[in-house]
Amino acid sequence: MRLAGFVNQPYAAGMVGFGSGSRRSMLLTALMAAIVVVLAFLQYQWSIQVSEAERDRMQRALDNSVRQFREDFNRELRQVGRALQPSLFGFAEDDGLSYARRFEDWRQRSSYAGLVRSVFFLKFDAGRAANLIELNPDRGGFESADWPDRLRNLQGLLRGPPERRDRPGRPAINPFTWTILYEGPVLAQVVLENIEPGAPRGRRAMNRRAQGYVVVELDRDFLRDALLPDLAARHFGGPDGLVFQVWVMEDDQSLYHSHPESSSDISGADAREPLLWSQEELAMRLAGRRGAAGAPGSRGAGGRQRPRGGASRGGLGGPAPGPDPVLRPRGVRDFILSPPGAAAWELVVRHGEGSLEQVVAAYRNRNLAVSFGVLLLLCMSMGMILVSAQRAQRLAKAQMEFVAGVSHELRTPLAVICSAAENLADGVVGAKEQVTRYGTLIRDEGRRLTGMVEQTLQFAAGQSNRKTYQLKRHGVEEIVEKALHQSAPAIENADYRLEKTVDADLPAVEVDAAALSQSLQNLIGNAVKYGGANRWVGVRAEAAEAPGGEREVRISVEDKGLGIRSQDLPHVFDPFFRGEQATVRQIHGTGLGLSLARDAVVAMGGRISVKTSPGEGSTFTIHLPAASANGAPPTESS
Repeated sequence: MRLAGFVNQPYAAGMVGFGSGSRRSMLLTALMAAIVVVLAFLQYQWSIQVSEAERDRMQRALDNSVRQFREDFNRELRQVGRALQPSLFGFAEDDGLSYARRFEDWRQRSSYAGLVRSVFFLKFDAGRAANLIELNPDRGGFESADWPDRLRNLQGLLRGPPERRDRPGRPAINPFTWTILYEGPVLAQVVLENIEPGAPRGRRAMNRRAQGYVVVELDRDFLRDALLPDLAARHFGGPDGLVFQVWVMEDDQSLYHSHPESSSDISGADAREPLLWSQEELAMRLAGRRGAAGAPGSRGAGGRQRPRGGASRGGLGGPAPGPDPVLRPRGVRDFILSPPGAAAWELVVRHGEGSLEQVVAAYRNRNLAVSFGVLLLLCMSMGMILVSAQRAQRLAKAQMEFVAGVSHELRTPLAVICSAAENLADGVVGAKEQVTRYGTLIRDEGRRLTGMVEQTLQFAAGQSNRKTYQLKRHGVEEIVEKALHQSAPAIENADYRLEKTVDADLPAVEVDAAALSQSLQNLIGNAVKYGGANRWVGVRAEAAEAPGGEREVRISVEDKGLGIRSQDLPHVFDPFFRGEQATVRQIHGTGLGLSLARDAVVAMGGRISVKTSPGEGSTFTIHLPAASANGAPPTESS
């Protein structure tokens, strides 16, 4: 057995290599798992940082859009105020033509000519009674008018001179700026009395009584339907429409809503800003400007100081301090102020998908899902690589066992054949009985050798997908008889007792008769090898009902031998697999018989099941679907 010892030496060395390879695989797996955990942690931290940076960027962009929206809205009102600004030196009767020209010029230049609905002058007579006159642009002057019904609620506010109780003679509404009254809405500004000839200039000239009001009525419908939607689309729009929901609130009522079909709940708004300046804000800005007089660029600490930037006389000049650096009117008269305590218009903005926090959270969750999905795919890929490597190791081990087993299996019949042939050729055997016995021995060993070669070729054909099956209707009993006839020598030589049970009137099956017969021979040969001391093999064919309700034919091969261990049971149909008992008991075989039988039965539309109990035996059952009753009659097996 020098050849078998030579083959088994590299096999043992290979087992050592496989053991060390398994340890390396475990270490590599642990290392890669640790790397994946670290990557997941870093990915999570990175996603948090990116989402926070994205939230800050979106908030800054939103704040800038709000400032731009506010500036553009105020710019439109300031253009109206500049066009209709009353003179500091009073109002004369012939100012109507000038107002008409300026009003018409503004309408020609403005993109929102419908913003102003009408222009009034509320003039006080000698008894301080108010007389209302309305600008008629077509005739170029003011004409007497009655209070419109739509402005009746303003009549009480503007019916008398705007005197302040604490400082008589001084107007409560600043004469140098426009004040918005939201009840109209209207822009109103005090007009001081005319300066008499020879009157002193300077501060004393400012202590004049109010001559009346200039009242510019704004069109509320135009604001809601034209100006505000245009500004919202300009500053909060995207390629697919508005990204944000935009409200302009007047107290608790909505003057404008960009999405009237959706909820009007403004809770959780991302930004809220008043559209117009209040008198308190103007005072704070002016105080801040005066406080900056000692800043670098002024002329000195003791004299008159002028901020760097060249403020014009009577104006603010230079960069404007305060919370809104975008609003930089040229002077005090360019401001549109809200009266103290008024329900000012407020700009409210919220993202269309809820709020910036919700949008950023969804963005973060989406990034985390994608990142962890990539990591999961990486883990699955690594797992598949490791599983493939382990399967390759098991396959290599099984192939080495196959080579070792086949080398021994081939050597034995070849040695017997060669020895018998040499005895016959040398004339050592002369008697007729001896010649017959030697011929039988050569025949049996040749068949055994042919069977091993045939199994190897069948396995190779199956692996290359070149194995084909000719499915025809056949009777089961004839196929069973053929398989038993082919297996009879092996059963008789092993001194086994065969018990055959075939039910009558079995339905036909559509199979390849030769392939099914060979599969049964493989199962019978396996039962003979592992039958143990009982030396009994049972073959049974019966009709039964499949789990789905269809009829099937079951062909069972049973032994009362060693049985199969639970750890070996999942691998009994694997190519080249041979259990530990086969190695310990030195049972000859290639480990291909069950694999070939399973592949052939599955290819013919059936399946093989196994029931086993260690020490009590095993039962392998072929399940084949019964052929339809209206098919062709069974074909006799050859």
